[in-house]
Amino acid sequence: VKEILEDINVSKEEYTLIPIHIKDYDTQYYLMFIKSIGHKEIDFSNSLYRKILGDDEYRKFASYSEFSASPESYTIAFPVLPQKYAKRDLIYIQNGAETYISARLIKAFREAGIKGIEFRQIGSLRFSNC
Repeated sequence: VKEILEDINVSKEEYTLIPIHIKDYDTQYYLMFIKSIGHKEIDFSNSLYRKILGDDEYRKFASYSEFSASPESYTIAFPVLPQKYAKRDLIYIQNGAETYISARLIKAFREAGIKGIEFRQIGSLRFSNC
């Protein structure tokens, strides 16, 4: 995975790899962290949130303060982010349920035979010009 990220030039602004040592193994392993996009970046007026517990209840919030003041727990289901994030290969929104991966990165993982990761096409991420 490390080589793929480097070979296709995924920006280091999108992820962090921390080398770890596993006793009795010579192979180098890493912990991978995808850098999250904060709530302040979300276009709240166009995004849709899903209630975490209970029925499939969806709701819009006008701002982060309204979202954080809600007595119910919601997760972002249909996020809208500024256009500046559209070229990213890895997108994780703070407290989100999904990690979004670009088609080119998925293709590289599949071609390399990477195992242990599942990809689902969900199409819920959009970008705005705000």
